[in-house]
Amino acid sequence: MVDSRIMVWTSIAGIAGALWLVALVYWRSWRFRKLERLPPGSMGWPLIGELIPYVTIARSEAPYIFPMEREKKYGTVFKTSLLTGKTIMITDVEGVKFVLHNEGVLFESGYPRSLKDVLGEHAMLFQHGELHKRMHAMLKRFVSSTPLKKHLTREMELLTKQGMSTWSRGTKILLQDEIQRITHDFLMKQLFGLEPGKLSATIFEEFNRLMGGIIGIPLMIPGTPYHRAMKARKKLTKIISGMVAFRRSRPDIEHKDILNALIEEIKQEERDADQIIVDNALINIANAEGIPAVIIAFAVKNLSENPKALEQIREENLAIRKGKDPSEGLTWNEYMSLDFTHAVFNETLRLANGAQGVMRKALKDVEFRGYVIPKGWTVLPYFLNIHFDEKMFPQPTKFHPWRWLEVLSTTSHSCNFATWLQQRSIPSSYVLPFGGGARLCPGQELAKVQTAVFLHHFVTQFRWEAEPEKVINFPKISTKNHLPVVLHDL
Repeated sequence: MVDSRIMVWTSIAGIAGALWLVALVYWRSWRFRKLERLPPGSMGWPLIGELIPYVTIARSEAPYIFPMEREKKYGTVFKTSLLTGKTIMITDVEGVKFVLHNEGVLFESGYPRSLKDVLGEHAMLFQHGELHKRMHAMLKRFVSSTPLKKHLTREMELLTKQGMSTWSRGTKILLQDEIQRITHDFLMKQLFGLEPGKLSATIFEEFNRLMGGIIGIPLMIPGTPYHRAMKARKKLTKIISGMVAFRRSRPDIEHKDILNALIEEIKQEERDADQIIVDNALINIANAEGIPAVIIAFAVKNLSENPKALEQIREENLAIRKGKDPSEGLTWNEYMSLDFTHAVFNETLRLANGAQGVMRKALKDVEFRGYVIPKGWTVLPYFLNIHFDEKMFPQPTKFHPWRWLEVLSTTSHSCNFATWLQQRSIPSSYVLPFGGGARLCPGQELAKVQTAVFLHHFVTQFRWEAEPEKVINFPKISTKNHLPVVLHDL
């Protein structure tokens, strides 16, 4: 009896062992076949991968060299190892479109943990599905309607005039810092309804500390950028939560800003409502705080280095001012007619794009061009190679705004930014400074309005001498010396 039981259990153990062995062999074979079908490339050194050469090149004035060198060796789809570990980089238009337009199906956002900790897990940058759609739609409604855009244009014009009225003539100023003050005041007004003052300045200071820790090792050790960033987040959370509490206690006071739109949008949420508001307020600051100032500063830098372009943009804007009272502002139709000014904006973004790419994570094994992108790997659709494509942009490193003036059809001055691009000979798929797909930045037209309004007043009021200036591309894009200039009345 005992012997028969032993024989039964021995048989069961033998069968189980055989099944386990078959499964192991199959798994190893499947895994080998999957790894064999990975895109070509190098994973670099253990633990750090290719992070050092990537960061070194990213800090230079030509960050596109890193992917271009690998593209020549491996093609437009290759593997590497960067900030988020195992990464597939894609550098051509069709590949980038494939990733961006499969959001939520094959891919989801896949940013480093430090970024998520600092900005908050409820921020729409990290959200998927219904909450992301609602936040995105709410922002688009706020900045896209024509009456609101006209109102925002007037607000930007008022703040621009106020800022410029304080500038000294004949002495050196750091123009990027001056522009930053104007765009920050504009953002605070639209986001929180704040006028320039102590609270607005406090938010500016704390937010700069917060942004200093978004990329790096997330260790709460005093003195580290991450620790300072998390302390700044705590202070900003207290400020924003205080605004929300006040508005809820005084529903009789009307507010027409993004914070109010956020409160209204999530008032039916039963859980984490306050945290959703704070996180999405912070991501809105992150998206709009530094970028408009940098775009404008780079536009001035490019114009300073290209007298022909400066002369043309000045003539275009002076023509609008003829016959007008100096106190009169820029009308919406006049803004829409500034074709060369818009071309300067586009060319500036092409050359100095703060969003070099976006990070996505594969939700499952993805078949792509005969390769396998394994589940859980980071996918990095890289924009700069597209912006420096010699076939689409001859002499790609040259500032040449006239390339955007080749029209495919008659342009309507009432069209929006996307329509304007479609009417040019450069396809919109080659213009990716604001991302694409479901996560296309809703503030793109607002950035264009800010730039056009500032340049209109700047080139029609001032002539200037600018010192030679370099570009910093990592960890955030900026001019190296904050654009020193000496201003004179025109």
